[in-house]
Amino acid sequence: MEKAILDGQIIYASDVKENYEYEKYIRECSSKGRLKCPDKNCSLPILRYCHGNKKEPYFAHRDASSCDYDKYDRENSATINHIKCLLYTLLSSQNIKVDSDVKVFAHHYAHLVVYTENKKYAFEILKDSTAARKIDKIAKEYENNDIVFTLIVIGEDYDLKRESNANHIRRFSLNESVNNELIVINESGTKVYQYKLDLFNYDYCGNNIFEYDAIYSEKQKIENLTFEKERLSIGGFLSRYIKWYEVKQHKYKMFLAPKPLEKPMSKEKKKTIDVVKEIIKPPFIVDVATPINISDLCFIENITPPNKRIKLVEWNESVFLKKLEKICYERDEVVFKNLILKFMTANKREQELINKLWKKYKIERNDYFYILKTAHEKSLE
Repeated sequence: MEKAILDGQIIYASDVKENYEYEKYIRECSSKGRLKCPDKNCSLPILRYCHGNKKEPYFAHRDASSCDYDKYDRENSATINHIKCLLYTLLSSQNIKVDSDVKVFAHHYAHLVVYTENKKYAFEILKDSTAARKIDKIAKEYENNDIVFTLIVIGEDYDLKRESNANHIRRFSLNESVNNELIVINESGTKVYQYKLDLFNYDYCGNNIFEYDAIYSEKQKIENLTFEKERLSIGGFLSRYIKWYEVKQHKYKMFLAPKPLEKPMSKEKKKTIDVVKEIIKPPFIVDVATPINISDLCFIENITPPNKRIKLVEWNESVFLKKLEKICYERDEVVFKNLILKFMTANKREQELINKLWKKYKIERNDYFYILKTAHEKSLE
C-alpha cells in the first residue's frame, strides 16, 4: 500500500525512503502501531511500514484485513504500482494537485486523481491484457457515480492507424473517453504513447475518397507527460493534433471543391467566343444562384477541348442522362465539353427539357444538378 495515516496526516511510502532519519522515525511509529489505514471503514486499521532490498517501500496491514483499500492494493501488480508512483511524482513536481489511491465512491479506489479548481479527474491504470468484462464494469461504475475517468494502459506501442485494429481496452479509450484519446505507458515507465481518434467521416458517396490515418499518434519520453487542457497529455499534443486535422480537412475540401474546367485561353480566342455567346446566349436558365451542399457534389477534373468535331444533333432525355452519367462516373472531358456547347446551342425543345431536368435533379440528384449548373455557367462565360 502506498498511503498511510500518521497523526491525521497522509504519508506516502515512496516519500519515506528519501531521507534516512525520516524513514527511521516512520519505522518507530510503525512498531508502536501509530500508522493507520486510510480507509475509514477498515475494521483492522493498524499498518506497518516495509522496505527491503528487492521491494520498494510499502505499507501493509499488521493483521489480515478485508477492507476496500487492502483489496484494491492486492489487485495491483508491482508494475501498476511502479507506474502509479512514477506518475504521482512526475505530476507533483509540476505543481499539479494530484493524489494517489483515492476512494472515489463506495468500495472503489482510483489509482490517481488530479484536482483543479472546479473538478476532479480520476485515472485508472490497467494492463493491456485487461479483460473487457472488467473494463466495462469499471466504466459503468464511474458512469453511475457521474465521474469522468481516463484509462492509462500499460503496454507497448504498435502501428495503430485504424481503431478497428486495436484490442478492447484501446478501442474503449479511443471511442468512449471524453477526448477520444488513448494513453499508453511502457512497463519500465520510460516512454509514453498518445493517440487521438479523428471522428470525421471522409467518405463520399459511401466510399473513402482518400486514404488518411484515422488516428494521430506521438511517442515521447515519460518526462514530457503533463496535465493540460483538462487531460493527461504529452505537452503540446493537442495543438499538434489540430494542425494535423486541419491539413486533412483542407485536402478533403479541396477534393470536393469544383476545379477549373479550362486552361486560360488567349485574348484573341476569348474575344471570338464572347462574340458568339452574345449572339446565342441561352436565356432559359435563371435559377443559377441556388446554394448547393458542397459535400454532395461530384468532383470534376480539368476539361481540355475535344479533338474531334462536335456533332450538333438534338438530344432527348435519354441522351442527357447518358451524358450526365459519363461525366459523373467516368469524368469524360469530351462529353462535358459537348454539354457546355449544348447549353449554348439548345433549340426550344432542348431548352424545355433542360429546364425539366434542372428542377428534377435539383431535388433528386445534387451531383447531376451540379454538372448542369456548371455547364450552364461555363456557357455564359
